[in-house]
Amino acid sequence: MAIAENTTLIPGHVECEKKLDEYLTGWKRALADYQNLKKTVEESKTLFNGWKDEAWASELIPVVDHWSQATQHIPDAAKKDPWVQGVIHIERELNELLKAHGVERYESVGQSFDPMLHESVESQPAGDGPPGMVLREVAAGYRMHGRVLRPARVVVSE
Repeated sequence: MAIAENTTLIPGHVECEKKLDEYLTGWKRALADYQNLKKTVEESKTLFNGWKDEAWASELIPVVDHWSQATQHIPDAAKKDPWVQGVIHIERELNELLKAHGVERYESVGQSFDPMLHESVESQPAGDGPPGMVLREVAAGYRMHGRVLRPARVVVSE
């Protein structure tokens, strides 16, 4: 019986003892259900926040790519201009922002083609190397907390 030792009940009231045990068991079950619900809600919040972070990062990645492409085409003669230095500084800040939120760019060139990490946009003759190797990156691939946000768009050897 789950009744405390120092509890004194009126002798002969077995129904009261049964009701007391039933209510105590019900209370414990409700408490356990509540604790499980709290845990489930916290897990759902964490999952939702992860999706939300992935969504904004996925929208920012093309902007970072275009910015990077633009800075790669700055003529050498103009690289010392203050406004060009500002543009390059903004590119660095965008990359640091992504990194601070767990977004990382990953390298693909020289690796075996992996459909989980790469999207083949073209194939070229292998030449001296083995087939199925990434020869060139058309667009960088990005991960966030280990999950692929955008696969690298690559040229693969035949």
